Amino acid sequence: MAQYTEDEFDAQFVPIDPPSGEQLWTMDEIIAGGIPFYRVWTYVESDGGLYYLSGIHYVNRMDPVETYMVTEHEPPERETHEVTLFEPGEDDEDEGA
Repeated sequence: MAQYTEDEFDAQFVPIDPPSGEQLWTMDEIIAGGIPFYRVWTYVESDGGLYYLSGIHYVNRMDPVETYMVTEHEPPERETHEVTLFEPGEDDEDEGA
């Protein structure tokens, strides 16, 4: 599985704002816009972390409606790609300083 930081993701895949003006897309917006599913990423929570996973996923989605990110560019290979938005323990390091 290929992994990216949020900055790497933004630079390489270029997120597109949905027509609603919200941060994430709904499946209805994706279908109405004729967006190819290989340019869709799912916003998920897993083990306390927040991620975008390439493709459409139903398990661990953050919201049943507005859950998807659409990008201008597709992942280079048809395998799962992961973007780390937050991992447990990231903020914990700052608390001890």
